[in-house]
Amino acid sequence: MEADDTSPVIRDIVNKAIGDIQAFMKALLQKGIDDGEFKRDWDIHAFVVKAFAMLEGGILVSRIAQDNSQMLLLINLLKQEIDAQLL
Repeated sequence: MEADDTSPVIRDIVNKAIGDIQAFMKALLQKGIDDGEFKRDWDIHAFVVKAFAMLEGGILVSRIAQDNSQMLLLINLLKQEIDAQLL
């Protein structure tokens, strides 16, 4: 993580990767909205930012703790939020 903070080159690469992943997630959810699978008023930008941060944090915690129980909890929370947006 420190390399991301101290090296502008690595920081730019990581920042682009984050942006690309989030853009893909938004496009996927937008397609679901356009196809009538999800509610039109869903704030997909907010969901994507939250989901990405939750998953990244869950990966970190799971690796450090060598226990994926918190990651499983996060996945279930995200599934519940997605299910709540289904039509």
